[in-house]
Amino acid sequence: MSGTFTLEQVKKHDKPDDCWIVVNGDVIDCTKYLPNHPGGSLAITAFAGCDCSLEFNTVHDKSMMEQYRDLIIGKVSDGITMEEVARHGTPNDCWIVVNGEVLDVTDYIKEHPGGELSITAFGGTDCSLEYNTVHAKALIQETCPQCVIGKLLVPKKRKKSKAKAKGVLDMDEVARHNTKEDCWVVVNGFVLAVTPFLPEHPGGPEAILKYAGKDATEEWNMIHSFDVLKQYGGKYIVGKLGDPLGGTADLGLTVEEVARHNTKQDCWVIINGTVFNLTDWLPLHPGGESVILNYAGKDASDEWNAIHPSGTME
Repeated sequence: MSGTFTLEQVKKHDKPDDCWIVVNGDVIDCTKYLPNHPGGSLAITAFAGCDCSLEFNTVHDKSMMEQYRDLIIGKVSDGITMEEVARHGTPNDCWIVVNGEVLDVTDYIKEHPGGELSITAFGGTDCSLEYNTVHAKALIQETCPQCVIGKLLVPKKRKKSKAKAKGVLDMDEVARHNTKEDCWVVVNGFVLAVTPFLPEHPGGPEAILKYAGKDATEEWNMIHSFDVLKQYGGKYIVGKLGDPLGGTADLGLTVEEVARHNTKQDCWVIINGTVFNLTDWLPLHPGGESVILNYAGKDASDEWNAIHPSGTME
């Protein structure tokens, strides 16, 4: 056995016949070594299930553990990844995630008042939403605190990408995007990447394509009010003429670039003008992966704001 363990997992191995300790970040199974310890077994079992690095380093040289590498079974971790949880999805080895905590419920499922299936159906997954629908959050600590084996290790949020500036966003750059597959237009000084909007345009795609790579301000203003651009065009704005290339100063990415990241393995979503790389977050989302994947490569601002309070993404 070799892997990572949380301190909660180590604490469960706190007996002479099942004795784990932590020394300098290493998890050590001392069970078979106890009778051979020169200082007696009690000197180890007194710290069974604990981190005894301080005590060990006080009386031993740190290099001593090099002689006993075969006793080391893994490293201490701050938490457990969703990938690791997913490996434990059977009734005989059942882990679940509830409100950021990982629980090993294998031994508990037979005691569950609601029956085994209501737990095993969620083995290896995050069932926070389902749990909170029918239980008080404090119930776990009241009924089965021994099941908690650690915190869910959430990947750190990636910094928003920014394209390197290679000049300014001018008409020469706009003119390069003049096809049905890559269509930019200029309206009132704003550069819009309207490729995904072409099939949705009430007047048909040709009404836009005749101005692909051009300034359509005069024609636009003849039939639209400025509010129309503000209301419907915001999600397609790349930037203003004169902005650094690569998008606006805040976004740094075009809608077209985001649209290329539309798979489970590479999932970007726009929310309120910010581009989020949600690839690593997919398996952690309480509502399931498909809820996010429906908007992979797209602007999900309207849908997001309809069900989430402001500040949630912070």
